[in-house]
Amino acid sequence: MEDVCDSHVDCPKGDDELMCDLNSQICVKYCYCLNYAIVCVKRDFELQVASLQGLPYIVVYLNLCNLTSMNTNFQSHTINVSHNCISKVSDVKYKEMFLVVFDLSFNKVQKLMKHAFTNMPLIKFIVLKYNKIFIIERYAFTNITNSFLIDLSCNNLNTFPQLALVQIGKLQILNIIENPLADINAHMFEDTNTSFSLISTSNYSICCVKPENSLCITQHKTEDTSCSKLLPTDIGVVVTAVCIVLLNVMTIAFGSYYRNKSKKLRIKKGAFLISGAVVIFGELVLGIYLIMLLGGNA
Repeated sequence: MEDVCDSHVDCPKGDDELMCDLNSQICVKYCYCLNYAIVCVKRDFELQVASLQGLPYIVVYLNLCNLTSMNTNFQSHTINVSHNCISKVSDVKYKEMFLVVFDLSFNKVQKLMKHAFTNMPLIKFIVLKYNKIFIIERYAFTNITNSFLIDLSCNNLNTFPQLALVQIGKLQILNIIENPLADINAHMFEDTNTSFSLISTSNYSICCVKPENSLCITQHKTEDTSCSKLLPTDIGVVVTAVCIVLLNVMTIAFGSYYRNKSKKLRIKKGAFLISGAVVIFGELVLGIYLIMLLGGNA
């Protein structure tokens, strides 16, 4: 046994040096440790998260009443800080990290600052669902290569800014379902150096601006929903526009003709009524056209 944990590999697979770095490791008070995992659950004590920095934990699970921000550089594989009170993630330092799974779900994050998630070469899962995010700044996600999932579902996003995801490489799934997303930017996915395998959304308009070669699914798509039907067809627009022009031309023509040719008040009155009716009908057609546009955009 003298060859075990002597900083020299004797076994073919290095089993004699396995977990030797835990010999002098003392688990944090009120937490639970098992090999390279640490679990700290909600208790009435103040845990200084910075005290975990540099410790050889591969899996970190923190569920604490007093955890409101993430500003610690963990050298970990998995960090689960879901169901806390975290509201700020703008100053997390991830450079040269080995982080693969980062779960920030069910917190109180409202804004993702520029470079909130950057330089994470091994990250596969970023879970931000069930927060209160309503703003994502440009370059919030940068230099994250070959990720599998970025989950922003069930937040308060009204828009998804262009260049929010930059140099992500190949992102398998972008989940943005259950967000209002009323303001759709037609260029939201342009110039990002990012490709998507699947985009999941509640707003079918997102599917109309998705990158090519990307699959898009939506919760509320009906059989009659398509990008071509979000607005009236070209023929319908042309016919409606022509009718509006012709009706207004007729209005002007009737008015001019009877004003110059009619001598009797009765005829003038009739001409006035006809002109008014044409104007009303023209405005009615225009109103129908605007309703079509509003319905298409909705």
